[in-house]
Amino acid sequence: MSIPSGALQPALVLDFDGTVCIGSGPLWVYAQAVCELLPPERASTLHGALEDYLAGRSPHSSYGDGYALVADLGSRFLSPECSGACYRRSREWLGDHPDEVAPPEGLASLLDELDGRVRRLLVTNSPQPSAEQVLDHLGLGSRFDDVLGSARKPSGFPPILTTLQGRCPGWACMSVGDFWSNDIEPALAQGWMTGWLNPVGLDPRPSHLSAQTFQQMRDGLLEWAENPERFSTGHALPEVDAMPLPPRTDND
Repeated sequence: MSIPSGALQPALVLDFDGTVCIGSGPLWVYAQAVCELLPPERASTLHGALEDYLAGRSPHSSYGDGYALVADLGSRFLSPECSGACYRRSREWLGDHPDEVAPPEGLASLLDELDGRVRRLLVTNSPQPSAEQVLDHLGLGSRFDDVLGSARKPSGFPPILTTLQGRCPGWACMSVGDFWSNDIEPALAQGWMTGWLNPVGLDPRPSHLSAQTFQQMRDGLLEWAENPERFSTGHALPEVDAMPLPPRTDND
């Protein structure tokens, strides 16, 4: 990571899958790789649950993201080596099929507007080379100031946040992602501002910004970048009763 720990420029940290990279293809490849190693009945249950999740149907909509669902219903019954191999298979597929994903509307122009004003950072559990390959294909590679892969969120996220924050106050740092337990909860714990993308309408959880699409959140992110301190005073963290999530995953 090239960002110095003493940096004072505001930091915007974006997740990769489901935030910058939109499309369910890699997720289905991960699920299929897991299903191939499961008994047929359990594989069928996993497949149906993932379909329900992506359609926003209960009872599976409480999962933090589709990767967490696959991990909880499938890969947790496998050895760590097999589970990791299944996830890497989805990363390899994504690198070979970058046309199967797309950036969200409004992201490229936002990153352009923030150039020179905010550190534009991407932190992902995906291996850095494959993430950078996809970013380049999507025309986003040059729009990020730094990319950090294999982050092992959520457990590995706090020390990364500390390094990126440097001497900045928490309100000058913003974490945006679609998996509340991975992208939002660790940032809140360190006093950061947060933007939760909630595309399938999960039950409310605390976040300074929350929207179903990136385009809906875009104006809020620009407001934060314009004056982070003023944003923090005008966007008090809502108090909500969060539904417990299944076990968190270091896959993203």
